Amino acid sequence: MSCKANLLLLLLLLFRRPHDLLAAILRVPFVDFLTSMTQTELPLTVHEYGEWGDPADPAVLQQVSNKQK
Repeated sequence: MSCKANLLLLLLLLFRRPHDLLAAILRVPFVDFLTSMTQTELPLTVHEYGEWGDPADPAVLQQVSNKQK
């Protein structure tokens, strides 16, 4: 089974029966939020700056990229 198929099964379990799992560790992020946050033409990106910060600021970029690891 491919990694994507396993991820779909895990997400289905997480959403439909969350009480059956204590935690799920995903090796690959479901969404690459750092790349999304640097694309200002995407809808809602600029609106998220209040929560995540503006990745054009080097300090914010460093902090957000450390969270992705």
